[in-house]
Amino acid sequence: MSGDPKQIREGKSWFMNVCSPCHGGKADGSGERGTAADLRKWNKGFRKFVATVKGGKDTGRAMTMPAWGAVLDEKTIFQIGAFVETLQLEGANWKEGIEQQ
Repeated sequence: MSGDPKQIREGKSWFMNVCSPCHGGKADGSGERGTAADLRKWNKGFRKFVATVKGGKDTGRAMTMPAWGAVLDEKTIFQIGAFVETLQLEGANWKEGIEQQ
């Protein structure tokens, strides 16, 4: 879905509704519910992104990344990843791990 305009639009729509309250509308971590990870700097590869969205992550802070795997299907998570990838900053790494799926 990477680079596919239709999938990116769908991912943006999902992101704005589901992810932006914590990660901010620009994925910079400045959501209305507090400070979350700046996804523009994601450097763990696409596979880790999907695993984190599905399974959540204990950040060691009061606010943790909830598990969305029971709420969002894999296609939707992939679409969200395709959108967030378009926002990446220098040093981000979305490609690593794709071949290992």
